[in-house]
Amino acid sequence: MLEYIFTIGNIFAMITMILGIWGWLKKDNTSKWLTTVAVIGIFLVGAYDIYDRIASGQEMTRLEQMAEPPSLTLLDYTVHRGDGGFSTIIRLRKSKNESLGIIQLRAMLPQENTSTITDFWPDGYGITSTGKDSKKISSDGKLAMLTYQSALTDSVQIKLTTSDKTSVILQGNYIKDPIALDIK
Repeated sequence: MLEYIFTIGNIFAMITMILGIWGWLKKDNTSKWLTTVAVIGIFLVGAYDIYDRIASGQEMTRLEQMAEPPSLTLLDYTVHRGDGGFSTIIRLRKSKNESLGIIQLRAMLPQENTSTITDFWPDGYGITSTGKDSKKISSDGKLAMLTYQSALTDSVQIKLTTSDKTSVILQGNYIKDPIALDIK
């Protein structure tokens, strides 16, 4: 309700100012007074608007979001069963439209599960490996680590292949909270 009052106040102040300027040009003292009141009114309404934005936290929230480092969240994933096990394409959404630099990801399987990780690699184009240690899969197949650089600025897409259906926890340097996936 308060915002409507200030909108009406702005309209009133603008009309008063226009009439005041018209009178000012005619050298009318009443119009000069109206123009002064209108200018003060517009200033006060503008000051209230700035105060309201700061007090409500909208401006600070926007600034905080801009200052946050980029992050990755799960966009979707698709599972395909094939001869070599279960192939899962995982797509992650970037919080900002900027290059992430070096991306480090870790996929973990539960120890009690008989499934193992057989492959873990970026899926797409614009991928630059960071050397012979870009992909590491533990000897028991329960942990896989991937380090690479992507020139893409839209989303991150990786392919995880497991020997059987399982649950997977995905973590990484740009993933704030671990992502749980159910591969079946």
